[in-house]
Amino acid sequence: LCIIYDVSMLLQSVQHYHRNKCYFLKLWGLRIAQMSDWMGNLSNDLKSQPITSLAIPGTHNSAAYSLDDSRNLHPYAVSSFVRLLSSFPHLKTTFYRWSITQNVSFTGQLLRGIRYFDLRVVVDDNDQHNFCHGLYGIAVKSGLEEIAQFLDSHSCEVVLLDFNHLYGYNTQKQHNELIAIIENTLGESRILSVNCKDFSPVSLDYLANRRKQVIIFYHCTDAIERKAWMCHGHFCASFWPNSSVSHSIIDYHDKQLNLVQGCLSTSRFHVTQLVLTPKYFDVVKNPRIGLHSFIGRANQEFVFWLKTIQERKWKPNVVIMDFFDEIDFCESVLQFNGL
Repeated sequence: LCIIYDVSMLLQSVQHYHRNKCYFLKLWGLRIAQMSDWMGNLSNDLKSQPITSLAIPGTHNSAAYSLDDSRNLHPYAVSSFVRLLSSFPHLKTTFYRWSITQNVSFTGQLLRGIRYFDLRVVVDDNDQHNFCHGLYGIAVKSGLEEIAQFLDSHSCEVVLLDFNHLYGYNTQKQHNELIAIIENTLGESRILSVNCKDFSPVSLDYLANRRKQVIIFYHCTDAIERKAWMCHGHFCASFWPNSSVSHSIIDYHDKQLNLVQGCLSTSRFHVTQLVLTPKYFDVVKNPRIGLHSFIGRANQEFVFWLKTIQERKWKPNVVIMDFFDEIDFCESVLQFNGL
């Protein structure tokens, strides 16, 4: 009888497990569906407002999930002495741990609600264009293909691509190659052409009526032949606290928002960087743990801060974070839009 009872309880437990599993998978599917089309789900009122007045979740060093630890550091990452040290396997592993900032691919980020991408690109001696963060990452073409595929199936969504670090681009030819990759992969017709002095007139409705889904910031001070879709870097002001201490970062952004009384200008985008910036001393002191462990509870503190400024009726524009998928970051940002 005991054996029969135990088997019966085991079967009930298995059934209960499967019911719960199906329930949570259904909830997860609903969550992904909501987050993957959040722009399309906004109210008509918000769709008619400047896109610079929306709260938009983004990622810091967005392509760093793809870093390749089998390759050496790219030549513009650090000093030649540090690059030499990184040729030793154990030290290269340390650089890898401290360079990774995301867990999730471009597709995964988009499905979870990310719409701003912080991009660093390097061209190597073989004229190969890769995303990077110290180490080489995924090819630019491959990364942009993921974004293009997402936009093909989510026609109401818009992405902001911020090419803010271009390493090794010393000639017009190199820029032309990167420009061709961007245009051919994303589709030039889908990229917004910048023909205004500010972004105040640009809303989601404005973009939808013109079938535009991509806004590109191309930071380059060199005298290159600029395309009509290249937004200057000054249209995307990024507030970088440059601190490895979470409360210092929060204080910094509190002061920034207080300066504008919680209301940012709609003439350009404003990026709030909720990211720790480790110093060399932090890496030397903690070579084995990596950035992920170094961040610790900081992301939770940042999300809590987002909730406090919402109570104060302050509203950020673009907000970026490392390892965003491990906390309810996107949901916390989108609450400013009433979602």
